[in-house]
Amino acid sequence: MKITETWMGMLGVATLVVGSLAACGGDDEGSGGSSTGSGTGTGTETGTATGTSTGTGTGTNTGAGTGSPSGMPDLVHGCSLAMAEDMTGQASIDVEWNFGHKRCILVDAGTIVNFNGNFVAHPLAGGESPTDAMDFISMSDQSGMTAAITFANAGEFPYFCLIHTTTMQGVIYVQ
Repeated sequence: MKITETWMGMLGVATLVVGSLAACGGDDEGSGGSSTGSGTGTGTETGTATGTSTGTGTGTNTGAGTGSPSGMPDLVHGCSLAMAEDMTGQASIDVEWNFGHKRCILVDAGTIVNFNGNFVAHPLAGGESPTDAMDFISMSDQSGMTAAITFANAGEFPYFCLIHTTTMQGVIYVQ
């Protein structure tokens, strides 16, 4: 009789614990989150928790400019303005174009940036990727071992190696 009562008591506690856990976890993924971003689009997120709870949420993102999730810095090629090496106040700077080059640089408008390196092995391109090329760097700028680029206007100018697109990259921030 004592064994049966003990098992029944343990079964009741186990049922209570499992029921509590199912109630706690039912809404985590389906409740959505918050983020800011750019562009126009519609997305749907669906989450299923252990048990029988399922949540679904839809959201539409419309806006302009670049964005990132709340509280996260905007990163381009692993750089942000806050991470940029301040090289303002100089008429020209030199950047050694290799795997250990300065990636995130802040300069004044009108600064000449001299990229020095082997442009046959490491062709320099402007933009975030080959499909997002920017015209501030042209192949005619890359004669010999130096590419001199004058940044006349304020802005964010990402660049990369056409061969090593994910390992040789950076951003020139111009103020």
